[in-house]
Amino acid sequence: MDSEWQTVPIYKKKTRTPISSPQVVFDFTSLQQKTIVTGSKPVSQTIKYTDEQIYNYKKLNKDQMVSYELSIVFDKINDMFRTSTQYLESKKKINYNQYNHNRWELKKEEDNSVINTICIGLNKITEQNYLEIIKEIESQEIVLYDDLEKLVEKIIHKCISEPQFIKIYMRVIKHIMTNCSWIVDDQNMVPITFRRIFLNQLEMRFSNLINDIKNMKYEESESELVVIHNKQRKGLITLICELYVNKIIGNQLIRYIFRNFETAYDSSNLSQYVEYWLLLLQTVMNIWIESEKQYLDEQIQYIKSKTITELKLKFLLNDILSELENKSYKPNETIEDKYEVEMNTSEQFASNPDIEDYDLQILSHGEYETTDSWFTNLDKDIDWDKFLLDLLQITLTEKNELELVKKLLIYMKDKSIYTNEQIKEKIQYIKDENDFSEYKYYFKDLQELETLTV
Repeated sequence: MDSEWQTVPIYKKKTRTPISSPQVVFDFTSLQQKTIVTGSKPVSQTIKYTDEQIYNYKKLNKDQMVSYELSIVFDKINDMFRTSTQYLESKKKINYNQYNHNRWELKKEEDNSVINTICIGLNKITEQNYLEIIKEIESQEIVLYDDLEKLVEKIIHKCISEPQFIKIYMRVIKHIMTNCSWIVDDQNMVPITFRRIFLNQLEMRFSNLINDIKNMKYEESESELVVIHNKQRKGLITLICELYVNKIIGNQLIRYIFRNFETAYDSSNLSQYVEYWLLLLQTVMNIWIESEKQYLDEQIQYIKSKTITELKLKFLLNDILSELENKSYKPNETIEDKYEVEMNTSEQFASNPDIEDYDLQILSHGEYETTDSWFTNLDKDIDWDKFLLDLLQITLTEKNELELVKKLLIYMKDKSIYTNEQIKEKIQYIKDENDFSEYKYYFKDLQELETLTV
């Protein structure tokens, strides 16, 4: 059947029959070329073409001197650009010529369906459908390092660019870290988890933030770009704050971040470092005033030693000090040296830096294929007494993890880390120090755990 998109009509004239002239049309539904010869005796001839021949018909990339291989290189460079705040939305640093190959490239398969499924779920997540989306994400399986790294990058990008949804995104992140058994081999064939990749990328972005503030130079016409970058950096600070509130990172890492801001400000006198320092303090002070007053004293002592002249920052600092005053906060007269222990940035981000909170390390058991591999990846300098206390108290907040606590207690008894007497003593200590009137379910959990020591 002839195509309906013929551009040369066949006319019938009374004077004479026109000379036959062939016309070529393409029927893309059947991938065939049809040659129709006009005249009184039309003849039809069919020639079949393969998929590859059709996609090679126009060599657009060759005409524009951009090969597919070079395009792939551009893609990789752009991916590296996107990890730095210096290049995000800035100065058209990204070369978009690589998209030329997309038009005529024969795509053998669609993009990774697992990553797409998770990202689509995140795009439509709400308070109402949260549990449904979480179940859908949890059902996915990721086995490749590149896929897990790409997913982490997309999640961090959403957290930074959409801070208004950070709290619900944080619940997703914490659920993935504690319930999804995603463990892959990195480029060196070393097993690595979602949490480790997440913290590695967080470290890289924070390092970029510190460097970009002092190194990025803007032209007068780029005021809009300044606003964009500042919004992204604030989004990263908001993400760090929420990670701390949700106990994904700990006190020592937060102190390390404070120190980086302070060092950068003292050496450059750039007020933006103080602005982000104050935004961080605004969140953590509500926790430190109750549980880590000595750390709060350190920060208040530092900021009071500085002369803040910028009005915006003075107002922000006054708000913080007023709020602390309303909470009856009074700093200690003497504070020990806040930096008695030097911390390496890679170590801080690569593992849980807070030795006083082991909840996440305990709950990360589900990321590993065996309890042995989980145990091998625990921090080397664990306070085992505090670890036992945290383990016994997990079900206060995670009511469904009693079986996990039992499993780990039995495992650690077999490893001779704890004895029955030690576990008994710690359970009794918890009973003596707490009122269980509102936590009767937890008291029953302790009784059940105590049977393991018989």
